[in-house]
Order: sequence, then C-alpha cells, then structure tokens
Amino acid sequence: MTCEGYEMTPGVGMEYYVWAAQVLGAGSGHVQQVFEVYENPKELYEQREEAVALLGFSSQEAARIRSYPLNEARAICDQCSQMGFRIVHFQQEDYPKRLRAIYDFPVVLYLKGVLKNMDDQLPIAVVGTRTPSGYGTRAAAMVCRDLALAGASIVSGLAVGIDGIAHAECIRAGGYTIGVAGCGLDIDYPRDNAPLRKAIEERGLVISEYPPGTRPEGWRFPIRNRLISALGEGVFVVEGGIHSGVMHTANHALEQGRDVFALPGDIFSAKAEGPFVLLRNGAIPVMSALDILGEYAMTHDGKLHLERVRPNFYQASQKQVQERKVSNSLKNNSKNNGTMNKETVPDRSGLPKKEAEAAYNSLSQGARDVYSYIGEGHVHADEIKEGTSLDFQQVLSALTELELEGLIQSHPGRNYSKVMVV
Repeated sequence: MTCEGYEMTPGVGMEYYVWAAQVLGAGSGHVQQVFEVYENPKELYEQREEAVALLGFSSQEAARIRSYPLNEARAICDQCSQMGFRIVHFQQEDYPKRLRAIYDFPVVLYLKGVLKNMDDQLPIAVVGTRTPSGYGTRAAAMVCRDLALAGASIVSGLAVGIDGIAHAECIRAGGYTIGVAGCGLDIDYPRDNAPLRKAIEERGLVISEYPPGTRPEGWRFPIRNRLISALGEGVFVVEGGIHSGVMHTANHALEQGRDVFALPGDIFSAKAEGPFVLLRNGAIPVMSALDILGEYAMTHDGKLHLERVRPNFYQASQKQVQERKVSNSLKNNSKNNGTMNKETVPDRSGLPKKEAEAAYNSLSQGARDVYSYIGEGHVHADEIKEGTSLDFQQVLSALTELELEGLIQSHPGRNYSKVMVV
C-alpha cells in the first residue's frame, strides 16, 4: 500500500502527515498551535515559509521544516507497508480520541496488531518499576488480571517488570492490551519481552509515534510516557522511586486530567516512595481491582463485569462498589451486580477436585512445572528456581498464576504450599 492508499481528505495523502510528524518531532508543543492555523499538513507544507515566520519556531525547527524532503516521508509510508505496519493520522476516525485531546498529540501513530475502538472501552494504564518486589509482582498480577476479566483493557509500556506483568496477565485473562513503544516498531526492544510483544501483536495492539528504524534511546521514553497516561482513563502506579519514569507518567496523568491510583507499599522499600507521595497527595489507594473499577462502574455501566472479580484478602466485594456509586452521587443504580458475602469467599483450606482440575487445565506450562515441583509441605521460591528450568521472574509469575487459581497459598518468607484438594 502506498501513501495515497491512506488518503482521507481529498488531495492530502498520508505522506504529508508523516512529513509533519517528522518536522515537528515527537512531543512537540507546537502541534496544537500549528493545526489551529492550518487545516491539514499539506497546507503547512505548501506554506511552510509563512509558518516559520508566523509561529515562532526555533532556528533548528525552522531549518527542519524548510529542508526535510517530502520524498523521505513517502519512503517511510512505503517502508511501513512492506513491514506490515499501519499508519493512522490525527484526523482519521480511528485515531484514539483520548490522544487527540492532549495539546502535544502525535500527528501520526504507527500500529501493529488489532486496532479496536478504545473509546468504547475502559482502558487503564499500568506503570511501575522494571525490578518489582515479590509483593509488587503479585499485586500487579492480581489487579491486572481482574481488570481484564471485568472487561477493562490494559495500557502499558512493554518494558520488563511491571509493564510486562500487566500485559501478560491481561492476555492470560483474555483481555485487550496496548503496548506503547519508545522506538520504531521494527526494533525488538526490550529483547527479553520479544515473545510477549509477539503475543500482544496477535491479540492486542503495539503503537509508536516513531517511524521504523528509530532506536530506543533513553530520552525518547519520557516523551513516550505522555501517551501511556493519555490512552488510559486512569493510571495505576504499582512501584517506583520518586524520581523514576513512573512518576513522570503519573505527572502527565495529572496534567491530562486522568485519575491516578497507587498501590500502598512497604514503608521500608524505596520502590514504595513514588506511590506513597501520590497517595499523600490524593491518589486513590488500590487493594483490589474493584478500587479502580468502582470509579467507573456508573460511567461504563453495562460494559464491566464486576461479578468476575474475585475478593482479595480483605474480602472486598461488589457491594462496596455499589455503595461507592451511590455515595459519589453519580446516580442511583438499583441493580446490585451480585453481592459477595462472607460465605462466598473462596475457602483456601480445601479446593473441590473438579475446580482444582479445571484450574490446573488452564495453567501455563511454567505454572504446571512449579505446581508439580512444590509437592507436599512448604517450599521456598529460591528452591523452586533451583529445582526447575525457570528463571526467577518466571517462577514469580508462575507462583502468582497458581495463587490466583487457588491452587497454592503463600506463607511468610516467600514460602509456598499446595492447597488441599477435597
């Protein structure tokens, strides 16, 4: 497909949008200003000398506007076509409206995967450290999986750590996830997440504002972070230091008017500093996916399936969500979506054989290997790593999966045992 195949406005091919994206640059503060003056990028291209004089570009920006050739933009379009990447521009119907609403929106997006109408969904952005604690890993997995089971989609940044956990748990639950890259879509970064990236492209969506060939340089990721927050209705911060990219994304969320949620953490851990600062300044604490879903239960009424969310250790229930809806005075909803009381909380002292068999059959191979290794009695996570072919991150992911399925239970000191099958 050539650039002309993308044409939407008569006489304005996609190459003009790609040209504008290249000359203005990712995260440009001029984007909104430019397109308040010029109807489309072709007008900007044809009147670029006037634009340079009128809009106050820096000398470097002005030189790029004057010199960047349209043929290079055409070449990018052709390259994307050959590689199987789609391009959408900000004046197309399927361009995400949440992105279009920010002042520094991308002129074009490069896409690989399944593009759904995100405006009909509840997208939640999830961000956190690349080196999560065991607690952060378990909490992120539990919350993200339940968000997906309830019908929310997950947006994150494709990195190892919390990002990868968020994407993987969403896919495992059959949900829709969006990965926002900080480089060209042809760059396999990070390499450790290559299998996950492939799974996202098959069932979700990977997007970038950078054309093919753009390397993952560190300065690009803070610019990328504004897209992660903008694509979500809310941002869930799991773990991260006060000067981390996690907080950078949270600050974008606040500027963009998004809800900010944070995981209460270990007061002795530097990874909890970022969420603590956010909570002190008014972020919503998260102890269950219901703490997030409850904020949108009315605005997305009929699109969320709260009955699929399991209670956590403090027995959070859908009844609490209903009470919050009323207390927020959104409107009175007389329909209670399945109150969960004490008797319906899963009994971890024994698991019916049929439920155990169904849970085991749904496990990944890694989780099955870990379950087989645990045997009888308590086993430490380090011992599981030494006794299996899995690395520590894979072991933690498998243990989280087994806990969520109710097949094992955790004990102090990162010890685990099987739940009795009755």
